Amino acid sequence: MVRKRVLLLIISLVCISSQAMLLESNKVFSSNKQQFATKVTKNKLNNETCRETFGFKDWRDYSGKFFILDILDNSSAQQQGLMRGDEIIEINGIKAKKMSRSEFDLQLNNPTVNLLIKNNDNDKISYTLTKTLICIPEIPKDHFFDMYWAQIYTDTTAYPIQVYEVLLKLNSIFNKLTFKLRGEINQFMPKAKYWADKEVKFRSMFKSCKINSKSEQELNNCLSGAVNIINREISRDREIILQQQYMQAQQQMQQQQINALNDYSYSLRNQNINVNHSGTINSNVHHSGTLNVNHYSNYGYYYGW
Repeated sequence: MVRKRVLLLIISLVCISSQAMLLESNKVFSSNKQQFATKVTKNKLNNETCRETFGFKDWRDYSGKFFILDILDNSSAQQQGLMRGDEIIEINGIKAKKMSRSEFDLQLNNPTVNLLIKNNDNDKISYTLTKTLICIPEIPKDHFFDMYWAQIYTDTTAYPIQVYEVLLKLNSIFNKLTFKLRGEINQFMPKAKYWADKEVKFRSMFKSCKINSKSEQELNNCLSGAVNIINREISRDREIILQQQYMQAQQQMQQQQINALNDYSYSLRNQNINVNHSGTINSNVHHSGTLNVNHYSNYGYYYGW
């Protein structure tokens, strides 16, 4: 009976102790979570987005290679000396090229990461990065600007300035990318730059309208006028492009005709056609470039089509 009471007492003490440890653990976890949440909230009040990161942005090309595309200021990646264009050979001892995108990102969930990098001098260097809290200022969206810009930029598949900036970063490591990706960059770069330039110009006009307009009606009239100016420019640009495309099509058609005539002339030039009195034609290969007909009359071949 005594042993049974002692055993029950020990079990009770263990349960009380376990609950106390669990409560203390939850208190510490809640405290850390609250502290982190406070940091994020405080920085968000300053129009900043904060998160723990190693401080690099990577790009995976069609061949499966991972490249450093951007480095964040004051991050572990910047402090360790990583550079844009560095190729990530291994991550945590695993060949990066053999990993999928999701497998690669899974390795970045750890608080530290080991990278084997091939730099621009083709030297292989090992780095150990640690996550730090990085705060990036947010660019506040102006819905009033977006409303008017949407009347100009109707292709909403991508934001032009952002697309152009990404292409510029990719272009900085152009020679390291696959042939297919280089072709896509060359194809899309002019269009992205065109719309980026138009947005910069309209944003400048937008700011001028907001500064100089004294009433809401005057502001709307100013912005409507700015939209019309940009749209007229775009219409003229499209007309020029259509004219250039038409001229190119005409040139291609003429070139095709010239090529066909040249092919025909080449076939005639290399034949010696003999016509006899019976009306039969004997064709033999001949390199003199002349048409030989009975009665010994020779006619030279001309290329002036």
